[in-house]
Amino acid sequence: SRGLIFRCTDLSPSNEDDYSIAYTSPTHCRKEFYKDGQIIRTCYVDFTASDTATLADVFHIHKLCVTTTYKKSENGLFLEWRDDWTNPSFLLQKILSAKHSKLGQKTIEGVLCEGIETTDPACFGPLPGQVDNLKAEFRLWVGVETGYPVLYESKMSGEYEGEVWELESVMDQFQWDVELDPDIFEPNIPPDYEELQSPGVVEL
Repeated sequence: SRGLIFRCTDLSPSNEDDYSIAYTSPTHCRKEFYKDGQIIRTCYVDFTASDTATLADVFHIHKLCVTTTYKKSENGLFLEWRDDWTNPSFLLQKILSAKHSKLGQKTIEGVLCEGIETTDPACFGPLPGQVDNLKAEFRLWVGVETGYPVLYESKMSGEYEGEVWELESVMDQFQWDVELDPDIFEPNIPPDYEELQSPGVVEL
């Protein structure tokens, strides 16, 4: 898939936006976060460097842009932006790598789909540190005719370095093999925004 567009609705307790739209290529990602119909935040991620990734985080309400350079680690957290989202089989392979079950067929957004799910934390793969009470629930629905993902539902929770975290999201409205204009990945920072550069390189 040359490019991918999808919507993500974050249902986590700490979330502040209504939904986000992601535009992803093999080397870049742009994510727009919406609240009450307005864009409140835009993130630009550049993966072209071999050992680092650059994130430009633009907060429109505060008129602020923070640029951070991350060092890529061998064992990053599962489903990060740097994962191969443009590979249509990426999510399916993650679920099939663990204990899983089939969900049968149902029609989603007018498309006949087949579903698969897992609650096996082994689908995370290697983690960057000790995570306690790790729980996972992933469901993926794939179009029978196209073979492309149509709907993805995820729930994750655990304890890391003494903090309890919960993540829950739904991804839908997938548009696969889209030819994206490279210009959309260039950070667009209005002249009246304050720009800050994070010191040093942060380890992922």
